[in-house]
Amino acid sequence: MLKAKRMTRVHLSGPKSELTRTVAVLHKAKVLHIVDYAEGLDGFSIGSPDARASDYSHSLVDLRSMLLFLKASSGNAEVISRVAAVDVGAAAPTSGSQHPGEAAWQRFAPLSAEFHSLLGERDSLEEKLEAIASARESFGPLSALGLSADDYQGYGSVRVFRGLVRRRFEPELRKITASYALYEGDYNNNHVIALFVENSKASQAEQLLRSCGYAELPLPEKVVDLKGTAMQESDARKRIAEIDARFAAMKAEHGAFLRGYEQYLRCKNEKAEAPLRFATSDHAFVADGWMPTASLRTVTSELDKATSGKTGIELLEGTEGAPVALDNPKSVQPFEFFMDLYSMPRYLEIDPTAVMFLTFPLFFGFMLGDVGYGLVSLAAFLFLSMRFKGEGKALANALILASLASVLFGFVFAEFFGVTFMEHPLLERAHDFETMIIVSMAVGFIHINLGYALGFMNVLKEHGFAAAVFEKGSWVVIEAGVIALGAQYLGYAPAEAMYAGAGLVLLGIAMLFKGEGIIGIAEIPSLLSNILSYARLFAVGLASVSLALVVNKFATNFMHQGGLYIILAIVVLFLGHALNLMLGILGPFLHSLRLHYVEFFTKFYKGGGVKYAPFGAEA
Repeated sequence: MLKAKRMTRVHLSGPKSELTRTVAVLHKAKVLHIVDYAEGLDGFSIGSPDARASDYSHSLVDLRSMLLFLKASSGNAEVISRVAAVDVGAAAPTSGSQHPGEAAWQRFAPLSAEFHSLLGERDSLEEKLEAIASARESFGPLSALGLSADDYQGYGSVRVFRGLVRRRFEPELRKITASYALYEGDYNNNHVIALFVENSKASQAEQLLRSCGYAELPLPEKVVDLKGTAMQESDARKRIAEIDARFAAMKAEHGAFLRGYEQYLRCKNEKAEAPLRFATSDHAFVADGWMPTASLRTVTSELDKATSGKTGIELLEGTEGAPVALDNPKSVQPFEFFMDLYSMPRYLEIDPTAVMFLTFPLFFGFMLGDVGYGLVSLAAFLFLSMRFKGEGKALANALILASLASVLFGFVFAEFFGVTFMEHPLLERAHDFETMIIVSMAVGFIHINLGYALGFMNVLKEHGFAAAVFEKGSWVVIEAGVIALGAQYLGYAPAEAMYAGAGLVLLGIAMLFKGEGIIGIAEIPSLLSNILSYARLFAVGLASVSLALVVNKFATNFMHQGGLYIILAIVVLFLGHALNLMLGILGPFLHSLRLHYVEFFTKFYKGGGVKYAPFGAEA
């Protein structure tokens, strides 16, 4: 807690014949953070992947496409070692090389073939349905005329007009020519015509049609005979439903196996591609990385056993570039989410996760501060915690503690959905403005100075005691001087305090200039603005309780009118408090983060660390 796990830089080397065994041990141990090899070592180059890597990769792509389409659950994965423990050959789909896990492959291969066959058939049926729909849309109106698609094309001396018109025109057409063929019909309240006239009269006929609001209907590029398409469409949809039912059965019967096999192949693929991260020569290999110091003895022993002592581990000095593995108790770990959201601490830097574990819920609870809202949000985040995994679960767990703090401060303020349930609460934030502002400022002062204390420890570790005093201790000296000046101005200290205060301020400024230069001097005005920023602890909470009071007042007025107004009052209460709760969660969440990221972290935190990513951990 407050610092990362201790890491040691390691240099592994051994004969190339032991590379596969070495990779297997390291993958199983899941502790080595590999530093990828870059060119520069005489006689060595980037290693080549295992010959089976392409087979693993191809199978993974195939398998993942199945999992994605089937939406197979990632939970309850079948223990794949039961069906793929024997690493012997079966023909791989992409080459004549050997594929691992024969029993599993024999189960997967026919499933894959069936899946892709059904998927191809389904895609063809979908294309057919789209073609029918497109043809119906473009050729459908012409179907009212009873002509086939061929009847509209292939003429040399005859012009064909096909389309929609707003009125009939045959009497006028007879005045133009007696040589014509006219077909008429109605389609969805539109009058459809097909007019065949000799080319010499086509221009006059076209003018007549334009005067009747003629809109030409193009023939589709792919002409579909609409006769019988309804049956074709019905058959296609029926077959698609059968295929989807088979996909559902495939997911239910084989989903867990497919997910487990994906994990197995991913593990195999990661090991097969590991040499790409190592340096190899014709006869040897070299790898660099970081390992938790506590794991060194175990990994060394396993390597010695697996390679008969042929692979050695050399321990290197220094911490530059060390990855960061946060080391927090289980109760604190959900708050690591906020560090991932911001930036990982550097290896030697203090990890503020444990501090956020204490202060974030308190800030959130102080702002929301209502027993009713706290209980509802607690129930919501407990539910989400059970439904989510990974980062979503971590965030929900962090907000569970924040909700408990809201309930706690709800008793301090004696508020339940905006209603005061005690005659004399410890703090009455809706009326006691002065006390609330003082409390908020005091919290800000303590929080910021905690940041300076952590900053002192960071600088002490990296640059020594003198640098820590000048860079961070100077701020405390300036604050002490300002406090002395304020106390004298308000009459709480004798006149001499003014001189002492001024002297302390000047001393602090001189120390700060020596420690941080002109940049530190430029940041002095921000100290006051940072402390004042904590007034949001009171302001956000006041906005929430004010909205709750308004909702309650409206609902009470409706209740007093009786009748149907009682139903309206219930609706107002439900919707009003639901809206206020959503705002009451969002506002405190964002403002609590801001107070940490902007006001607190800037006093000691630089971040930019590399997150510890052990080889094999994702498999």
